[in-house]
Amino acid sequence: MFIRYRQIAEYNREDTQRVLCINTAAFYLGLVSPLGMLIVASFQDVNAMGIHVLGAAFAFGFGCVYAWMHTYLTYRIHASTQRILDVRFLLSLAATAALIVGILLSRVPC
Repeated sequence: MFIRYRQIAEYNREDTQRVLCINTAAFYLGLVSPLGMLIVASFQDVNAMGIHVLGAAFAFGFGCVYAWMHTYLTYRIHASTQRILDVRFLLSLAATAALIVGILLSRVPC
């Protein structure tokens, strides 16, 4: 995450402030996502279901937002090829679809 953060910062030394703000926000969201994975791993769903679900929401929710932010940044900086942008878009779309399906299936009683 840090390498990608610095890479975008170097590409945009003279660019708009908006790209730099989104890059910084994406970096911090990227740091929160692994924290959610740590919470999920630390609290079993049998013993502490609420904390476990909160950690999963952090991991998958912030991870999905992080993916979309980097898709937007890839589009804005034009430093990558169109193929990389397409792959990022498809991966972000797949992550969003998986997140929505996971939320919908968690509401279905077993």
